[in-house]
Amino acid sequence: MARNRFCGLSAMRWGRVGVVAISALTVFVGTWSCSSPASNEAARPLSGDDDKQLTNAGPQSGGGGSKGSAAMSGKQADVEEIRRQAAKRFKVDPDDIRVKITEKPPIPGITLFSALPDPKKLGRHTGLRGILQDGVIYTEVEAMSRVVKAWGYGPKRTVSAADFAQVMAILHSERYASGAIANDFTLKAFKASASPKRAAAAALPKETVVDGLPAVEYCMTSEARMNPFAVVTAIIKPDFRVELRAQTILND
Repeated sequence: MARNRFCGLSAMRWGRVGVVAISALTVFVGTWSCSSPASNEAARPLSGDDDKQLTNAGPQSGGGGSKGSAAMSGKQADVEEIRRQAAKRFKVDPDDIRVKITEKPPIPGITLFSALPDPKKLGRHTGLRGILQDGVIYTEVEAMSRVVKAWGYGPKRTVSAADFAQVMAILHSERYASGAIANDFTLKAFKASASPKRAAAAALPKETVVDGLPAVEYCMTSEARMNPFAVVTAIIKPDFRVELRAQTILND
């Protein structure tokens, strides 16, 4: 079993993940309406609670924009800022960006999001997953570290292992959607369809200690072809920096 880092996956190409991972992912994570046909690609997982909000309203929504209307809520303002920055990154119109906000578990001062440009306008499938903090977008390990600091997570375990894993898994890759196996239902669904080796490795998130530092071990599925399933250990340094150690579990 190879040990590697999952950080910086944005350079990978889209690809087909294993049939086993696909069948499990479709049970416990959401898919975007603009994703590619299921016959060609895996479902795009976005783990979390059912009350995540999908926002697709353009700047003109709410009676023709903000001019002459009530000030938009903090959440809606964050959505518009994410859409604006994502549109600039992908060189499309803000109306072509769909934004999904994950509100649970809450993260003080931080908006956790996933954004997808319309593949018909962009000419390919891709995405942007990260956080918005003070008007700036951060992704992957930098985003994880900022979330951990906002939680004050360390020797004092301020959130559950399941909540920690859920957020870290979403932030695992800027480009590829991924999700943690965070509850009994998803664990059972995964084990029922996974290969024996992956089924044996699958487990719920748990708190642990590595080299004297607080850590959380969790199982993560991803749409990235090279790493569709792994056991990840997130180690929290004294300055709240996150170190990831991931063990990819290959099919039998």
